[in-house]
Amino acid sequence: MVTEHHRKASPGYAYEPLDVNRRSVPVQLKLLSGQTYKVRGLFGEGSFCTVYRVRDKNGLHLAAKVLKQRDDAYPVEFELNAFQKISTHPHDNLLSLHYIGILTSPPALHKSEVLITPACGPSIEHILSEASLKYTHMTQPRFDMRSIKDIGIQIGMAMHHLERLELFHLDLKTANIVFTSDVTYEVEQNPVHPVITMSSLQVKVIDYGNTLPHSNPGLEQPFALVQSLNVRAPEIMMGIRHTAKSDVWSMACIMTEIYTGKDLFTWIQGLDAQQLQQLHFVKLFSLVDSTISQEMIDASQRGGRSSVNLDFVNREKDGTAHSLMNLMREEEDLPLFDLLNFMFVFDPVRRPSFEDVINHTFFVDA
Repeated sequence: MVTEHHRKASPGYAYEPLDVNRRSVPVQLKLLSGQTYKVRGLFGEGSFCTVYRVRDKNGLHLAAKVLKQRDDAYPVEFELNAFQKISTHPHDNLLSLHYIGILTSPPALHKSEVLITPACGPSIEHILSEASLKYTHMTQPRFDMRSIKDIGIQIGMAMHHLERLELFHLDLKTANIVFTSDVTYEVEQNPVHPVITMSSLQVKVIDYGNTLPHSNPGLEQPFALVQSLNVRAPEIMMGIRHTAKSDVWSMACIMTEIYTGKDLFTWIQGLDAQQLQQLHFVKLFSLVDSTISQEMIDASQRGGRSSVNLDFVNREKDGTAHSLMNLMREEEDLPLFDLLNFMFVFDPVRRPSFEDVINHTFFVDA
């Protein structure tokens, strides 16, 4: 629900994606209910949807998400189920639903359903990417420790709330963590460790399109290949069904990315998706606590859905192998790496819950 506070503080937007084709952006979105929203631009466009920047008749800035027509598109019911639960039990760091309607004339190649939500600012991914493009003479711009702590505790609390609502997010990444207003930022002119300073650090977790409910007792959910590859938990690559601990792994990836300014995944041109995933899995195995229990290996083999070859697992690790600790710049950053090592556990049974994460000593003064 959009409150009067939101109405007075509706953010503008200065972070429209590059190379927007204005001819493909409709002038307005009209609903069967008679409501009309003036389209002012784009928040973003993905494989499954387009999110327009709109304004209602009262001048309130909102976001309108319209799903694309795809054979493999996810059912909107999953997202609506998440919004319904969040509406009943709201949280400051979770996006809420303002209105759902049916378009009289959907944009080309889009469905008729439209989800109207409060407008937010840019994503963390957008800020990192834009800062990197602006300051190409520097090393990768990143956030300072105070910002990492403030952003991290908000993500952790939002995800803990989703866990209590018995929802898996399954698409937690920097593109789906947005600042709640049209923020500004500066980058410290430091060629060694350029630091991004934000005008506001309030964030929300968004995009419930891949959200799934927890299983009912005694009813096991089938395996699904979820999460973007750069934040995909090891058990998913091994063909083992997701749990809430899978989202914990994704959060650890996000925390690493905002510390280093780049994600852990490396794209190599010429490799197919299977080869990239194998390469990424092997890299992760060398980076973190990669103890893989026999039970986990058995579950992977039993399911027959593994996307990775585990033949390398029993080999002795190279003593020169890259370690997560090698990413640490200063000794003062050790508390963050204590948290990352706590979260980056290959076996989801041993991986902490979100409640464990937000109670970690790293967040004591957050």
